[in-house]
Amino acid sequence: MRGEFLDVGGARLYYYAAGTRGGGEPLVLIHGFPTASHLWQELVPLLPDGRRVVVFDLLGYGRSDPPGDLGLDMKAHADRLITLLDLLGINRACLIGHDVGGGIAQAVAVKAPHRVSHLCLISSVCFDEWHSREEKIEHATLTLTRHLPTT
Repeated sequence: MRGEFLDVGGARLYYYAAGTRGGGEPLVLIHGFPTASHLWQELVPLLPDGRRVVVFDLLGYGRSDPPGDLGLDMKAHADRLITLLDLLGINRACLIGHDVGGGIAQAVAVKAPHRVSHLCLISSVCFDEWHSREEKIEHATLTLTRHLPTT
């Protein structure tokens, strides 16, 4: 699948879309730490026909830009996801989040519940339990995890 980049809040986020714009809300897949959109590559072909599927790399992961001075906390990632949905013309979606991606999905559901049709959490953190210790570990290892293979 060929992906594209979108400018979201001063950073380029990589995403790709699969499926069709048919019946039902789009499915948005949110990866966890320390993976990227490649986490979902074997799942995407198995998802129901007639649904648009959007997969993206969080800021600092995969093909998306490094964070620079931009925040990597749940709220910042959730705000960027809402902006990404706006740019893609998605008003309402089923959010599927793994690990930290689940925490981000929860943050979106709390901030903008009208934007979330369904919430699927897989081995998820709880968005209000993402402690600064884990954030420090994420920041410390980000330079290494960016070099993990994308496939």
